[in-house]
Amino acid sequence: FSYSFSSWWAGFGLNFDSWGGAAPQDVSRYVSLAVSCNGPTTANSTIGVRLVDKNAVNGPFVTIPRSTSYTARQVPLATLKGNTALDLTRITTIDVCIQGVQTATGSFSVDDIYFTAPPPLSPLAAWRQTYFGTTS
Repeated sequence: FSYSFSSWWAGFGLNFDSWGGAAPQDVSRYVSLAVSCNGPTTANSTIGVRLVDKNAVNGPFVTIPRSTSYTARQVPLATLKGNTALDLTRITTIDVCIQGVQTATGSFSVDDIYFTAPPPLSPLAAWRQTYFGTTS
């Protein structure tokens, strides 16, 4: 993503529902958002990511530190929801932006974006969940 701005913000959205033409995505069963980032090239800047739901409720921007090589990160969904009314069963967009500087020109790369599922239960934990409603 190449950017040049002078008003604190540049970014893009990754849309899941064809801008209202399709169903939103239910990401509530996942535990985190995985993303690999390189950059931004501008010193003192960071990358921000947030989720947006069907009702246009925005989760908080979560900061991903600047890196000079591709670095894999995982952001917990609980952090992306924050203290908002964000509906994780109706996600429409992942917003990605550069933040932390008022004016900048440069680039950053984002790749390998996906939601991560919780690890499978062991046979004993699955048995406990079935019969006792808990895994411990």
